[in-house]
Amino acid sequence: MAYKKRIPPISVELTITKFNSLIEYLSNIVDEDKKVVADKLKEKLLRYSIPNITESETFIVIRFFSNEAVKLISLLSDKLDYEIQEINYYEILLENRRKNKEEE
Repeated sequence: MAYKKRIPPISVELTITKFNSLIEYLSNIVDEDKKVVADKLKEKLLRYSIPNITESETFIVIRFFSNEAVKLISLLSDKLDYEIQEINYYEILLENRRKNKEEE
């Protein structure tokens, strides 16, 4: 059986600054369990990311399999420690779900 090349289905384009920030963030994770995952993702990003140079700007194209995207989003969500805002977006989410159910 011939080798079949699988291309990850999820694609993200980042500017050089955002790419550097992402790699830096992954490099600075200290929790031991998360650090193992972050190091693997960082190695993948540095090995397989593709520079996309256009006339006006250079982007880095990153491709993920769904399990890798989930891991990255999980790591990035740890960074989202904002104070509670005046607007409760969870309540808006619940209201939208109720409306969707009523429309069905």
